[in-house]
Amino acid sequence: MCNVHSQGHAHGVRSDAEKAAADLRDDLVEELKLINKYEAQIPVIAAEDFTDVDEVVKSLIQIRDDHKSLVARLVKLINRLDSVQAGLFDLETSGV
Repeated sequence: MCNVHSQGHAHGVRSDAEKAAADLRDDLVEELKLINKYEAQIPVIAAEDFTDVDEVVKSLIQIRDDHKSLVARLVKLINRLDSVQAGLFDLETSGV
């Protein structure tokens, strides 16, 4: 039996927690793409010459930082659902 999720197929049956973790990983990918988009946009817009350019750039920086915060929250949620991944984060912070 094939369990379909997102854009791919997973063979076998996944638990609800595994499905939720997969959904959160998809969300994480989208948030990272948005961060990259804002990282590229900010310097381009900052170099422009129009009224309120500084305010626009300031707002984009805040939006980008909000997405970075969401990334951190998503990673924490994923780690709560995936003990293997959480353990790998522990290894990274211990210098291994």
